[in-house]
Amino acid sequence: MSQIEVKNPTSTGDTNILLLGQTGVGKTTFINAFANYLVYNSLNEAMNGKLQEVIPASFTFLDKDTFEEKTITIGISNESEKKGRVGESCTRECRSFVFRINNRKLRLIDAPGIDNTEDVLKDEKNFDDILAYIKLLRHLHIHAKENIMFIFTNARATSFQPGPSAPHLRELLQSLKYQSNTEVLFSKENSFLFDNEAFRFLALCKNGIEFNLEEKKDYSRSWDYSIREFSRLICRIIQCDKHATRDTLSFNEAQQLNRKLVRPIGEIVTLIQENLQLAEQQKKMLYQIAVRHMCGASKKPSIPQDAM
Repeated sequence: MSQIEVKNPTSTGDTNILLLGQTGVGKTTFINAFANYLVYNSLNEAMNGKLQEVIPASFTFLDKDTFEEKTITIGISNESEKKGRVGESCTRECRSFVFRINNRKLRLIDAPGIDNTEDVLKDEKNFDDILAYIKLLRHLHIHAKENIMFIFTNARATSFQPGPSAPHLRELLQSLKYQSNTEVLFSKENSFLFDNEAFRFLALCKNGIEFNLEEKKDYSRSWDYSIREFSRLICRIIQCDKHATRDTLSFNEAQQLNRKLVRPIGEIVTLIQENLQLAEQQKKMLYQIAVRHMCGASKKPSIPQDAM
């Protein structure tokens, strides 16, 4: 059984974690690996135990000798998780998975991938599903930025460093700071590096694929590193203050109200401008009438000289 060290093991309550990311980054695989990290402290224990199949998934494996392509299936697919082609999001709708850690519940919310090549309109639907599921609308309240964490799911390929993703992430966060004056930190404290391939290796072994001793040692080291990062992630989650979703809701309700008021306010402004123009026209007309009246009153009748 994996041992998770936490600084405040007596804290209770539910903690909700929403996983967001591009299609194919490994959110679903991460949740499956997460479930196995909770149960098995080492890859050797996992290989001798039962594979924890939280979410149905599949991936392809290419035999290094024959180059034969094999499909490895985990669990039984359903409507929420369907096998997809390259570029398609396997997760079709938001689903939550509850894990008990000490005496608290941790709920991971698996969201459909963003930038889905299956259908351009699918991204918009996925966003709507995500927001409806967690009762958010379009933006998070500024207080939520303290609870944002970055998870790298294939860090083994970059020697467990952020790698080339880091500059792009910093650029994105800098753009966010420039546009909304909100700074989201990107540091060692809120970044966690995992190796999804260690879980896939476990799934391959459970499907009868054989590996040599060196390969097992290599993936065992990845599993051990991921376990340490997993422990650090859990500690970080527990230490975070819960984000009050009512703040986000009220914030977005205000934004929705503003959007709804744009049209009637615009119509009112137009009416005001039209009335001002009419008033100006009436003012000019009254001025002209007054001028003509004054000119007419100033003319005195002439008296013929022979009448005197």
